Amino acid sequence: MKPLLQPQFCELLACDPWLTMNEGNLQLGGVDAKHLAQQYGTPLFVVLKEALDENVSRLKAALAGGWQGSSAIFFSVKSNPNLRVAKILAGIGIGMDVFSSNELRAALLAAGRDVPIVLNGSAKEIAALRLIAEVGGTINIDSIEEIDVIESIAAIHRRQIPVNIRLKPNAGYFSEVASDYFGVNKGDAMINFIDDEKWGFSIEATVPLVNRLRSSPAFRLRGFSSHLGRISTNPAVFALYGRALSDMATAITATTGFVPEVIDAGGGWPRMRDPESRTYQLNDQPIGAYVNAFAQGFKANWHHKTLPELWVEPGRYITGNAVVLLTEVIARKADLNRIWLTVDTSTNHL
Repeated sequence: MKPLLQPQFCELLACDPWLTMNEGNLQLGGVDAKHLAQQYGTPLFVVLKEALDENVSRLKAALAGGWQGSSAIFFSVKSNPNLRVAKILAGIGIGMDVFSSNELRAALLAAGRDVPIVLNGSAKEIAALRLIAEVGGTINIDSIEEIDVIESIAAIHRRQIPVNIRLKPNAGYFSEVASDYFGVNKGDAMINFIDDEKWGFSIEATVPLVNRLRSSPAFRLRGFSSHLGRISTNPAVFALYGRALSDMATAITATTGFVPEVIDAGGGWPRMRDPESRTYQLNDQPIGAYVNAFAQGFKANWHHKTLPELWVEPGRYITGNAVVLLTEVIARKADLNRIWLTVDTSTNHL
């Protein structure tokens, strides 16, 4: 693991205009953090709506300029399950990406039943499958076993259930890639990492599933989903990812005749202040660089008249710099040429 490079506090604030200093006091969106702590007590999570709005606007602009086709954003609820966050995002046109019945209920409670929802996960609860079918959301299928369950649920509701099939990224495309986040070297190490750790189906496993889902009245097969995740801040990796998904979809189309109307590229989109890189150094690549790279990679071998609708499932990109945890120092210890500060946000407090 690389050592953390310690910056000045003001350097950390420089990339977020809603975080400022005034006479030595931290300001959160123009409000004194000390006053917030005194009014509401600590530990205190402060959500900055201005930051949420800015992050979403930046991502929408990147998708419009880079993909140049229809697109949709689904907020990864697991990254921050705060109900108010979900309500704010739903109010500006963002859907919800959920992994469990609890996340699904939270999304519905916060955002209402009209919000677009996609259900992910390799071990989906029956309760979640029933509820997502009831509200008309989309299911990203990641196991053969869940197909039978969905089929029986569709019969009860007497409706087609929209689904995508999750593809496992073809690891061969990433053999020259190393990951700062996961600490994986390039070559066989990366190939084995993707084959071992990334969910989804290979091309060979997907073909019979496409045929099965298209022949069943229970399903409306919309397309494919995948999730490479936050492997690297290098935009070239996202170009490889786009190329891999495009080539996989093209190969499946050649065998089955099915042309996807949706490509769900998942999450893992890097942000400016990127602690996943194990350094305080700011990421100098804007979100547009990653969307553009993915789009160029995808379009390289895409020979159909229209592009599928691109879905993305960002989490930390939207909320990572939009929530501040305020804490109080309750003890100070100086010993062995070191200083320890004890705060009220230790695990036994949270």
